[in-house]
Amino acid sequence: MTTLLLPACNRTPNIMPDVMAFLAACKTPNHPYNVSKHKLFRTNAGSINETGIEGSFKAPSLTPFHTQFETSLEPAIKPLVSALFTFGCLPYTSCEGHEINGRIYEAHVGLLLEQCDMYKQCLIRLQTVSQHGVVLFSHKLWDPKVHQEYETIEIYIPHKPAEFYPDYRVKVSKAVKVSCQALHP
Repeated sequence: MTTLLLPACNRTPNIMPDVMAFLAACKTPNHPYNVSKHKLFRTNAGSINETGIEGSFKAPSLTPFHTQFETSLEPAIKPLVSALFTFGCLPYTSCEGHEINGRIYEAHVGLLLEQCDMYKQCLIRLQTVSQHGVVLFSHKLWDPKVHQEYETIEIYIPHKPAEFYPDYRVKVSKAVKVSCQALHP
C-alpha cells in the first residue's frame, strides 16, 4: 500500500501482537478475538490500560464487536473512535490525553490502513478541521508475531508547551466534536 502524503510521526512504532486477528475480528462479529477477556483498569489520571499503572501504554486493541469495547474507551476520545469506525476506518489505539506527574500525554487515535480509498476520504474530511488543533501523521504498527510492519495514520491533538492542562482538555473536547462533525456532516 502506498503511504498517503502526511508528515511522519517521530515516535517508535506502536506494537500489536496479532494484527491479522484484529483485522479478521473487525469483519466478523462472532470471531473468537471479540470475546477474549482482558483486564482493564482506570488509573487515577483517567487512562485505561491492562496494568492500572499511570503512564503504562499496555492496552488491548478491541473492535466495536468486542464485549469490552465500550469500557475500553476513554470518555473524551470515545465519540471520535466511534465516528471513525462508523465511517469505515479501523482505529486500533486511542487516548483522551492525560496529565501524569506534570507531563501531558497527548490525545490521539491510531488508524490501521485497510481500505485506502476510505482513508483518503477520511483524511480529506479531517484535514478541514486542522484549525481546531487536529494534526495527521503517518506512522507504523509492528506485529512481533509475524515480524511485519503496517502503515497507520495517527490523529493527534497536540499540546502546546505553555498550555495548561485544563485548557488542553477543552481543546481536545472541541477538536473531537468538530472531527466527528467533519466525518458525519
